[in-house]
Amino acid sequence: MEFPIDESFAGWVWKHHKPYIITNVEEETQFPRDAGHLWREHLVKSYCLLPLMSAHRRLGHSGFR
Repeated sequence: MEFPIDESFAGWVWKHHKPYIITNVEEETQFPRDAGHLWREHLVKSYCLLPLMSAHRRLGHSGFR
């Protein structure tokens, strides 16, 4: 599933270079399409996304659930 950068947690982490921690997926409202059915379908309760960077550029993110 793909989302525009401004409509996803991964996009937010990539854009801001900061971690994003979701302690309760059921209460998350910032990116409802991203957290919605996909995480609930897989019974994800919490999620942590960390930015991956080198000294010269952004590489992406790593997520833990």
